[in-house]
Amino acid sequence: VPYSKGFTAYVDGKETKLQKANTMFMALELGPGSHEIRLTYCTPYLKAGMLLSVLGLVIYVMLVFRKKK
Repeated sequence: VPYSKGFTAYVDGKETKLQKANTMFMALELGPGSHEIRLTYCTPYLKAGMLLSVLGLVIYVMLVFRKKK
């Protein structure tokens, strides 16, 4: 899987640091034996983008109502 800052890795239920491998892939350092690996993804800056969008919409609505008066 290509490396991306939005991924978080869990090995056997514990958060583990992802590393870059071969300049573009994700890698995990694992000990011997079998492991349960879970990857989750959250788009970087998603919350900030949503907040700015809502703020812009609120300002727009305020300006529209202000001009009608």
